[in-house]
Amino acid sequence: PPEPAPEIGYWIGEPFWGRGIATEAVRAVIDYAFSETGLQLLIGSARVVNPASRRVLEKCGFQWSGVGLTRVKALGASVPVDRFQLDRRIWASLRAWGSTALPRHRAAH
Repeated sequence: PPEPAPEIGYWIGEPFWGRGIATEAVRAVIDYAFSETGLQLLIGSARVVNPASRRVLEKCGFQWSGVGLTRVKALGASVPVDRFQLDRRIWASLRAWGSTALPRHRAAH
């Protein structure tokens, strides 16, 4: 059987929430994965109680693909998650439209 698609994951400490760090990092990993490898699909998931994590995936072009349970070692339990996927064709279209381009930093004047 074919290997499952790699899953992208991230964790940002609470003092750093809301700064776009996760979105920028996820975009960089996606761009690398599809530009430098032959991967056709990436998957991701977000706990249903974490809408900010879900939003990161959505901003990066991931599409909702269902629900499931994921084991979280730190909690010693399985938790409900929303599952997402991003295929190379969607990524290429979004790049062409410029909607996933990393923000340009302007030099200070």
